Amino acid sequence: MASLNISTGTPLELRKLWRHPCKKKFHQEKQYGFSACQPKASSHQEGSAETVKQGVDKAAEAGENIKNRAASMTEDANQKSKDIASNVSEATHDVTDKAKQTVQNAWDSAKGTAQKAKETVLGKVEDAKQSAKTNADKAQRAMKSNN
Repeated sequence: MASLNISTGTPLELRKLWRHPCKKKFHQEKQYGFSACQPKASSHQEGSAETVKQGVDKAAEAGENIKNRAASMTEDANQKSKDIASNVSEATHDVTDKAKQTVQNAWDSAKGTAQKAKETVLGKVEDAKQSAKTNADKAQRAMKSNN
């Protein structure tokens, strides 16, 4: 056991005696705490180390599987987003085409109605003109016969 300086709390000796795990009697600890003796691992410790290694390998494999599944799910989500965007684009294009067709039909209908109105008005004007001419001819004949 090391003695301590009571006023500073620092050890007076840098060496101490202690019982080493290799179960040899006592080793003297070197200045920095390293022993010249290296303990050997027991078969139980080696088995435990192998079990830990297998556990780490399984955890790494599980992590890789999770990573692959996440990548696959990301790809699936990306593809679905593209499909939805494509469907929305197609639907928008279809709606735009239908709107254009509706406007074209309305324009054609308006032109047709205007043409029919024009023909009707011109026909009535032509009839009125013809009627006025006929009446003028009748009036002129009537005046000649009275003379």
